[in-house]
Amino acid sequence: MAAHNFLPNLLLLSLLATLLAIAFGSDVPFKPSVMNPFPCNESIRTCTALLYHINQSLSEDQIASFYSVNSSQIKPIFHGDQKDYMITVDCSCKDVNGSRGYFYDTTYKVEPNDTFVDVSAKIYSGQAWKVEGEEKKFIAGEVFPIHLICGCVETDTQIVVTYTVQQEDTLPSIAMLLSANISGIESMNKMLAENPGYIDVGWVLYVPMEINGTPPPKAREY
Repeated sequence: MAAHNFLPNLLLLSLLATLLAIAFGSDVPFKPSVMNPFPCNESIRTCTALLYHINQSLSEDQIASFYSVNSSQIKPIFHGDQKDYMITVDCSCKDVNGSRGYFYDTTYKVEPNDTFVDVSAKIYSGQAWKVEGEEKKFIAGEVFPIHLICGCVETDTQIVVTYTVQQEDTLPSIAMLLSANISGIESMNKMLAENPGYIDVGWVLYVPMEINGTPPPKAREY
């Protein structure tokens, strides 16, 4: 019975969040988000993965600092007229406060009035894994560990992109943007199982990017 109620409840939550944002003028995107750690394949402990960073006026130097990477690991990608970035990271299977999956770890120095949710949304595109009690530990001046979700696959022809759904995205547009197959996106994300094709802003998806690009559709034979 609970499984049948999941989607209506999720739709109601998304609608409520939108109405609250309109009412109170919230400028923080990607709240609330729907995300799950990518399950570990015990035969793959580490891999190279990609994090899709939705840029909100950060410089490349700032992005490199926040993600603890060097400039060679940051590549621009255009989402319409918007210049975003793909960040190459080392993704590892581990336990994060009771949640097992693939993560990439960085750190963030907390500023006055910061909250974990706001920092995740504004700097890490809503991809930071939240664990119980983090808001109480998010203290100004402290260096705080940030666990970003990522994914690994066995094949050498794909690399997993952690992607946060943006306004006007559809599964076909995400697949085209990231050189992926729609069926591959659906199979990697269990929240799509209830209603294939339905996505909402703020959902964090795993996208199996084809490293050599997706092949063109085969011509019909007559």
